[in-house]
Amino acid sequence: MSDWREPITDRMAADVAGADDGSLVYQKGALNADDLNRIEGNYRYILEHLETDAIFIPHAYRNREETTFEPVQVEEGGLDDTTLLLLHGESLEDSSNYKRALANINISPVTVDKSINEKVLSFGSGKKVYTENGSFMDLGTGDFTIEWREYVLSTTPNPGQVLAMSDINTTRYFNLEYYPNGKVILYVSGETVTTSFDLGSFEVGKWVHRALVRCNGKMAFYKDGTKQTEASYTDSFPYYSGSKITFGSSYGSGQASRWFDGYMEEIRISNVARWAEDFTPPEKPYGEITIHTETKPIKKTYTDWQEHNLPWLSEINRIRANYNALVRLFLVGLGLPVLAESNYLDWQEVNDWERIAMVGKQMFENMEQEYRYCGVEESGGDRLL
Repeated sequence: MSDWREPITDRMAADVAGADDGSLVYQKGALNADDLNRIEGNYRYILEHLETDAIFIPHAYRNREETTFEPVQVEEGGLDDTTLLLLHGESLEDSSNYKRALANINISPVTVDKSINEKVLSFGSGKKVYTENGSFMDLGTGDFTIEWREYVLSTTPNPGQVLAMSDINTTRYFNLEYYPNGKVILYVSGETVTTSFDLGSFEVGKWVHRALVRCNGKMAFYKDGTKQTEASYTDSFPYYSGSKITFGSSYGSGQASRWFDGYMEEIRISNVARWAEDFTPPEKPYGEITIHTETKPIKKTYTDWQEHNLPWLSEINRIRANYNALVRLFLVGLGLPVLAESNYLDWQEVNDWERIAMVGKQMFENMEQEYRYCGVEESGGDRLL
């Protein structure tokens, strides 16, 4: 790229009209070949900068953030891996992420008023649902939740087992029984402790949500989200290799008379304490995904200008085009070397071309400096000049 060469001001003729205003004015014979080459070189310097944008490369940019409130679709529901087993009641399939194998005896879903699901599990004499493998119930001393919705049709002559889990010798068990007098008793026999919990009473002819929750070593029993009783229970959960968990009856054939007469749905077992205080019972199936629209703040970042995307770029292009035409007119249309070799040379005209070159250079330098200042100001001073 060409270099700018400053004019030699001591060749100015002080006795020529106009010299006193500081203009570059040459007398005939004051210019030589070096002067002519310098002037042409300076024009080429400006021309090259115009064509390559060398002096217009940006030195700053501005990113702007705006917050708008927009409607956003929000998804709620779904299941996490803490749900170990989930029976909605519409089918005999586990709806948890684990899809555990289940077996049943004489169970078929039925339609019942005021249930959450279209169909529920119907229990009675000789009916039950049980897991093929109950190893997921090896909960140790950790927290857990066992919950369901029930509708008791009637009391039974013998205690009805809503849920039961025991080994083949019944040395370890976790059995929840409903007695003919309306009492609810939980019997537990684990590694070190055999005990029972009086959980209050049950109701006939009404849908009720029930939950057994162990949280931080305490067992709580909830009815429709309200805590009924709470007692210490720190022993390991009474799982034994080969144990199966059964709903609606005892698992062992020797206690076939201990059955539950009623309906159940939304049976869920979790390896976390779902609640530690009173709560609102479910009104829709667990895991059901719902989508609704909410208005939320959305942050967006806009780049006002960077690189060649500038608010004043069109003006720069206009000036560039005009000056480009002027420079080409001088180099091609007139040509100082041609004029110098001719018998006629208008020294005032040469002086004007020299002055135009100097003014042009100063103009572009001012534009570049202004551009840098504006850029830094717009960008918050993020870039140094």
